[in-house]
Formats: sequence, C-alpha cells, structure tokens
Amino acid sequence: MRPVRRLLAPALAALSLAGVVTLAAAPAARADATVSLPDLSGFRQMIVDNADGYLFLSEGPFASSTGVVVTALDGSYVTTLDEGDEVAGIALDGGTLYAALDAQDAIGVTDAATLDQGQSYPLPGGDVPSALAVASGTVWVSYSGGIGGLDPATGTFTPLADPWPGTPDLAADPAGGGVLAAILPATSPATAATYDTTASPAAVLAPQAPLAGTCTNESQVAVVPGGAEFLAACGSPHAVSAFPAASADAPAASYPASGSLPGYPVAVAVAGDGAVAVGTTGPSSDVEVYAADGTGRNVYSLGGSAELAVKGLAWSADGSKLYAVTAPGGSARYSLHVFDSPQVTQTSLTLSGPASAVDSGTTVTLAGQLSDTLPAAPAGAPVTITRSAANQVTATLPATTTDASGHYAVTDTPVAAGTYTYTATYAGTNSIAPATATTTVVVSLAPATIRLAAPATALPLKSLSVTGTLSFAVGTPPAKTAITVTRKNPNGTSTRLPTATTGANGAFTVTDDLSALGAYSYTAAYAGSPGTTAASATAALTVARAAAPLTLAAGASTALYDATLTVTAHLGATYSNRAVSVYAQLVGDGTNRLLRTAAVNSAGNLVLSYPAATRSVIFTATFTGDSQYLARSVAVRIGVGARVAMTNSGWYATTTISGATYRVFHQAAHLNTAITVTPNKHGEHVQLDVQEWYGNTWYQDPKNVFTYTLTSSSQLSTYLTLANAAGARYRVRAVFVPAASDVTNVSYYSPWFYFQVNT
Repeated sequence: MRPVRRLLAPALAALSLAGVVTLAAAPAARADATVSLPDLSGFRQMIVDNADGYLFLSEGPFASSTGVVVTALDGSYVTTLDEGDEVAGIALDGGTLYAALDAQDAIGVTDAATLDQGQSYPLPGGDVPSALAVASGTVWVSYSGGIGGLDPATGTFTPLADPWPGTPDLAADPAGGGVLAAILPATSPATAATYDTTASPAAVLAPQAPLAGTCTNESQVAVVPGGAEFLAACGSPHAVSAFPAASADAPAASYPASGSLPGYPVAVAVAGDGAVAVGTTGPSSDVEVYAADGTGRNVYSLGGSAELAVKGLAWSADGSKLYAVTAPGGSARYSLHVFDSPQVTQTSLTLSGPASAVDSGTTVTLAGQLSDTLPAAPAGAPVTITRSAANQVTATLPATTTDASGHYAVTDTPVAAGTYTYTATYAGTNSIAPATATTTVVVSLAPATIRLAAPATALPLKSLSVTGTLSFAVGTPPAKTAITVTRKNPNGTSTRLPTATTGANGAFTVTDDLSALGAYSYTAAYAGSPGTTAASATAALTVARAAAPLTLAAGASTALYDATLTVTAHLGATYSNRAVSVYAQLVGDGTNRLLRTAAVNSAGNLVLSYPAATRSVIFTATFTGDSQYLARSVAVRIGVGARVAMTNSGWYATTTISGATYRVFHQAAHLNTAITVTPNKHGEHVQLDVQEWYGNTWYQDPKNVFTYTLTSSSQLSTYLTLANAAGARYRVRAVFVPAASDVTNVSYYSPWFYFQVNT
C-alpha cells in the first residue's frame, strides 16, 4: 500500500471523486446479500478462504459451542471445527487453518481444503492463546503476558523477549513482508509495538509505547500490504488511525480524514490490494470502504437494529467482496452481509417526467439526479437518455451532464401519441458503478380545431368562397395539409369537392358554383396525424335569388301645374335581364299606364319624361327578375301643385326698393284681391299670408293670415283695409290649401305682391 499520509494532503482533499473524503454523512448503500448464521453462537474473528471456497468464523472462548463455524462463501453452513475447544483467534497460511484453542492451551491445525483436523500444537501450560497471525513462516500467538512464535515444521514454541502487560491483538503484513503489529485492546490509552519477524529471533521495530491521545479502546489491528503502516480501530477518536510501523508513535493519517466516524469503530480490514474497510457500531452501524490510495469508495448501512460485530470485517483475497458479521442489538442471532465490488462506488440514478399525460408536440422536461455513497455528487458526469415507444426507433436525446448537486435535465418533444419510455444511463468508471433509471411519459394526441365560415346567402350561378382555418393546440399545421370538403345539397345528397390544402398559417379556401336554390351545408374535415386528433367543422348557407338593385328617383318631389315631370329608373348589376318597365298612375285614378319598357343604359339608367302634368302622379319601375335576382317594383310620387293666380288693385303709385317693385297705397284705401285656383277647387280654401318688413327681415304675424273658401268657379274676391298699416312695407301671397280628401293636387302658392302704405 502506498503511504497513506501522502494521499491525505489538502490539495487532494477537495476532490469530489478522488482523494480521501469524509464518508460518514453520505447516504449509505445496502449489502448485496444478507444471510442468517443460525449455527454461529458467538463471534471472535472471520477469515475468507477464496481458494477453498470457505468462510471460517471463530466463535470465541465464551460462546456456547466455542468452535470454528465453516460456511460456504454465500454463508450456507458446512460444519463446525474444534467444537468445544473455546476457539479464539484464527489464522490461515496457504492451505492450513490455525486456531487458538483457549481451553486446550494449544494451536489447532486443519487442512483448509479437506477440513480434516490434524495434530494440535501444545503451548506452555497457562499461556491461554488468544490472537494468531502468520509471518515469516511462523504462527505468532498472543497470550496473557506476551507473544510467542510457533514453528509449524518443528512444533517449537518460542516466546519473544518482550513481555506485555496483557494479551495484545496481532496482525501481520498480508504481503509477507514480515512486519508484525501488536496492540493492547480495550485499554486507555492503547499500547502498541511492531516487530520484524524476518530476523531470528524477531526484532523489535517500534517498542511498546502508549498511543496517548491517538488511540483508546482498540478493537482490531491490521497491517497494510508491504508493512509500512498498521491500522488500529480505536474508540477515541472515532476513527481508524494509520501508524508508521517503524515508529508507532503519532498517526500518519486516519480514516476518515476528518477523524470522526458516525459510530464507534470496532473493525478494520485490509484487502490484498491495500483497500481499507472500516466498521462502526452505535449510534450507527456502517461500513466505510477506501481505495488503496485513500479515496473514499462506499458507505454501507447495515440497517435496522443490526450491530457490526467486533472484528466483524474480512476481504476476499482479490478485494472484490467484503464480508461483515452482525448481531441484532448485540444478541447471538448473527447474520452475514456480503458486499459485491465494494471498491466500486455504488451509485443510484433517478429520472422523472410529467406526472400526467401531455399533448403531442409539447416540450417535456426529463430530470433526475445521480447520487452515490460519497457525500459529494459526481458533478459533470455524463448521462445518456434514450427514448423508446412501440413501433418507433429508439432515439438518443442530446447529451447532458450533472451539476454540482448531481442533478441533470434534458428536454424532448414527442410528436406522436403513445407511451414513451425514457431511460437514463450513467456509464460509470473503473471506480464508480454505472446506474440506470427509467420513467414513462404518456403522450396524447394534441387537439386539432377547424373553424369554417360561409356566407349566409349566395347567388345561384355565381362563384362563392367558404373559408376555414386549421389550428393545433400545440404547434402549427404544416403547409399543404389536406382538408377534405363535402357539400350537402338541398335534396339530401352529398358531393365531395376537390381536396383543399392549408397555407402556412393553416388557412384554406373552398370555391364552389351552385345553381339550384335551397339550403346547403359544407363540412371540412382533417384526418389527423400521429400527433394530432382529427377535426371537422360545418358551415351552412342558402342559395337564393337576391332582391334586384332597382331604384326610381324623381327630379323633384313637387312640380308646378302643367309641368313636365322627369323620373330615372336605375338598375344595378344583375345576371342577365337588363330591362325595366316604367308606369305612371294619376293620383286618384288607380290606373297604371305603361310609359316604356327598355334596357337600361350602360350606367344602369332609364330616364323618362311625363309632359303637362296637371295632377299628382305615382311612377312605378318594374324589373321582372332573372336567374339570380328576384322581380322587383319600386315607386315614387311627384306631387303636382294647383295653379294659384292672384291679381291686386287700389294703389296710386309705384316705387322700387332694393330691386323689388312696390305698389304704394294710401292708408285710407283698400288692397283689392282676386284669386283663381286651377283646376277647379270649389269649396276648398285659399290662404292670404301678409308679412311685414321688420328688423331687416320678413315677419309673419299670425294675425295677418286670412283663410277663405273658393267659390263654385274656384275663385275668390276680397280686400284688405290699410288704416293701421301706414309707414310700413308689406308683401302678400295666396296659398292653396287642399282639403283632406283632395289627393289630386298638392298645395301651391302665387308669387309675392309687394306694397307700401303711406299716410
């Protein structure tokens, strides 16, 4: 093993995946297999014999059966050796198992391959062997008061000339370098020493000395391959300390580097490649694994109420497995835990997506976390995510890496409905285990919608347009998406129209020509896609002839008696018929007389004159219709006024004021008036309106309005007295007021007669 002190330098302590790290706070993994050991009544020590496929577990001198329980490597019971001999420590040298027989003051020998027990080597009476270690071909034995060496070839037992105040634990260099470490257990402080067993007799490397402040209540000792250091599981501080074999004074390093395990260290084991396993009990029972260079590899939780047995750890010869013995709550119900690949950091990977179904085309986020049994998550670790679904080729999503907390995320946009399985994979490294995780995402078809609009009505034989828009709840329809269009006819049959295609914005247009009148409906349908639902919409319209764009206008709504009347018929755009008929009906007559039937001119007009109108006329224009437009008639009434003639007399002079001719009357004279209304309106009325020029305007005093009844000859003669009118200017006119029953002529009036009254 490389010197641990050089691998614990501060420059390496900050690395997340290399260098010695504190593992105690990390989430712990579990054993790969755990089996019950019902035949084990006590526990002192465990040895893994990979060559022969056995585990040897000594029960200790105080167990009820006090032997060596032999199991297969999976923990299944095989046999018990030296039963009743109160076996304490055991050691394996090649194919030979040695056992310290406490009750016999002897060392038992067993063929590890055949499990045949051979002769035992007696020790001096009262030595009571405890711990065993094999170094330099010698079986070293600790006992109360010292350490001795047994030569298996001769059976000679030679005590070291270095007495001890108690019975030390022993450990030898597993690489055969000859270093033997001894430490006094369960004392405060612990006393330790090292020996060079290659010398004859064995020489002291580091003399016995108390490990004051660095180790109390030692539970197990181990020597690293090559013998440069020995490790001691000490109760205080809560750490496994590494001491230089040459001096055994101050620790060169500790496991963990922080010097603080979560529990009480009770076991330490070193693999053939230098990997270190440290075990604790209460308040937590964990196993921590370090590589030969001091890099933290794993933390295993023994779980539940199980407590790691003192000296309860052992490695397989190649370091690929680690074994641990526990007893729940310190009871005699022992279990064996087997950890596969303990030097490969165990990892776990999570992956999650949307909790509920999503529409196709929706971008989903897939996220997870990579974690391991180390306190620092592997930042920057590459995670590969693949997507698979039925009838689809598996796709690999864009690469992603973990952040400082081990989290990662990637997005994907599944475009077809179905159940997708996403698999996240971390490939691992030589020292970090790979991991995978899966999650499923249910993708539903994204809703598609069609909006369809048609005119409420359409003309027959005229092209019409039905417009629509296809839209998706997620995304945009691709250009030239096919839309099936069907027309339902008034007779109940259906007609398939040419397929429409969408533009870039999902819009489409359907053109059609219809001749038959009636109600139609159009249905536009989208068949759907692997990612969207089907959709359809219906729009209704009615094909009907329209009201003809026909109007009739008169030059004026009122005309003079015996005037020529003019009307203009205007016909807007029609399909084929351009002819208009114009009729005239004298008001009160009831007879329509056709004036003319003719095609309108290029401006759509037909102009007609009606000469010498003596009474009101109703003109009617008629269009008989065509294939697109209904027949229509429109009318206009022109009121023809009655002729009102007024003559006046009684003035004595004439004058002109502001261009108007005034007749001058004396205030004692009368203004004589004679009125004739044509045609004869006897019994109806005329009205004289007299206005005075006042304040630069003509003022109508209601008292100066006079009404008279026409004679049988439709005439009227009267006069106005002027006694109170001196000094003012006036004007007067006659107004015909038709009776309510008179519909033949409208009211009309005479010209104004201007006069002035003098004193």
